[in-house]
Amino acid sequence: MTIDKSLKVRTGGGRSRNVLTRAERLAKLQENERWSDSDSVFGLPKVRVANVRRVFHNGEHNAFTDLIRVKGTFYLTFRSWPDGHMVHPTATIIFLSSPAARQWKQVHRFGVEKRDTRDPLFLAFKNRLFVYTGTWYSGETTLKYEDYDLNKHLGYATVSEDGMNW
Repeated sequence: MTIDKSLKVRTGGGRSRNVLTRAERLAKLQENERWSDSDSVFGLPKVRVANVRRVFHNGEHNAFTDLIRVKGTFYLTFRSWPDGHMVHPTATIIFLSSPAARQWKQVHRFGVEKRDTRDPLFLAFKNRLFVYTGTWYSGETTLKYEDYDLNKHLGYATVSEDGMNW
């Protein structure tokens, strides 16, 4: 197996990575009329990153994103937590939507009581949009590393017919 040259790390002052996720690539190709919904998602042409924009900021640690385009609307989801990294019961999942991936608005936010919600992923299935996420039981406060137990890990999901009502 080989690694794409854009992913290789050079010693000394290297250059920035020019790699997009598949969803970002499809959006860029559609914008330039180089791909349509009826085309295959495999063997896509390379797309250079032209700019990077922050679409959301709430002062919390936001990470672990997923992006999908359904019925002409982009949806972005990610984990947001005020307490930083590790397992905290204050972590929540935020959903944003945008018709053209330029102006974003928050459409939903959820958390699970006494659980750290994390790593949300989208699934579009039968005209419905799902977000599923794993959760760690942490009780009232941050879970200590030595107390991590996979038996305390559960999956949760939420579903929407229209991307706005969850």
